Parts: sequence; structure tokens; C-alpha cells
Amino acid sequence: MDEKDAIEELQRIRPYVEIVPQRAEALDVAINVLEEVQQYRVIGMPKKIKDLLEKAAEEIENLYGRETQLSEEIRKSLDS
Repeated sequence: MDEKDAIEELQRIRPYVEIVPQRAEALDVAINVLEEVQQYRVIGMPKKIKDLLEKAAEEIENLYGRETQLSEEIRKSLDS
């Protein structure tokens, strides 16, 4: 799964988290961070990308209250 796929998935579930404001906010932050990652990847700022990806993984975990397949994949990509 790449950033584009992750953004699409998060946007797909976005309407379902409206009833819990903190989760909606966390999801919005994760989407924005992944969109920033896409932009930085184009201009080539690896340190900033790694920081943004780590922040996205944290926000996703905060949203679900646990590690998810997406957050694990993000961290796996950071380690490689």
C-alpha cells in the first residue's frame, strides 16, 4: 500500500468517524500528513518524509487505539 492507497482508504472511512470528534480529527491529520508525504517525495526531502510518515503512523494508531496493518507497513517502509 502506498500513500495514495492509504489516503483513499482513510477518506473512505472518514464519514464513519464523524460521531467521535477526536477520531475524526486524528483521521484528518493522518490524511494531511500522507498528502504532505506525497508532495515531499516529489521534491525529495527524505528526513522530512520519514518524520511525516512516523507522525502518520502514530495518528493512525491513535485513531484505532492499536497498531494496524497500515501503521505497520509505514514503519516497515521506514526501516528499509
